[in-house]
Amino acid sequence: MAKKSIIYRDGHLFFALHDVQIAGCFAFIPFNRNIYELIKMAVDLKYKGQQIGQQL
Repeated sequence: MAKKSIIYRDGHLFFALHDVQIAGCFAFIPFNRNIYELIKMAVDLKYKGQQIGQQL
């Protein structure tokens, strides 16, 4: 499961909410002490075109 591997690797998960629904998310993990790597990013298709990805 991706969530376990992200958390296990000291990563972070962020969610974009629209009302109470998750509209999108992204995750990153530390690459080294000063750099993080974006490893996941997604937006629900029903929110496509609403610039959720840019806001994330």
